[in-house]
Amino acid sequence: MALSMFLAEQRSLNVLRKYADSCGFIVPKPYFVYDFERGRKYTINEFVSTAEHSGEAMLVMEYVEMKATHTEQEEHEFARALARLHQHALSPNKQFGFEFDNFIGKTLQKNPWTEDWISFFRDPGSATRISIGFAPANALVAKFRASFGERKCRSVADTSIL
Repeated sequence: MALSMFLAEQRSLNVLRKYADSCGFIVPKPYFVYDFERGRKYTINEFVSTAEHSGEAMLVMEYVEMKATHTEQEEHEFARALARLHQHALSPNKQFGFEFDNFIGKTLQKNPWTEDWISFFRDPGSATRISIGFAPANALVAKFRASFGERKCRSVADTSIL
């Protein structure tokens, strides 16, 4: 499983690097994924289906100095940068999804192209994303409602609360 995860992470990092500067992110450069079982190195330009690979591996990437804690201002700037990333990284086919599947931890995250974002999160292939991503958010939603009542954002793209 580690090989599949690292191959997907390597591809994801390469996609993020395309938008990093314009969005305000620092994204480490992945150098290669090494497959211990096959004694093979996968470089950043190789496409390999993650479904076909399992086994022990490692991802070698650029070192990025990180901080253990962040100020509230830094957290707000990260949220703004994440919103900019989603505004800049437009879908090549005007649909919601991603060009390949990836992982949330050890859990495979399916990213099929769908007509709208509701279908992307609602459809059966997205059940894992919803249970992992939204279950912890219930407390945050309750806190938001307690603070702001039932006021709703006009759209997902409304980042004024950031």
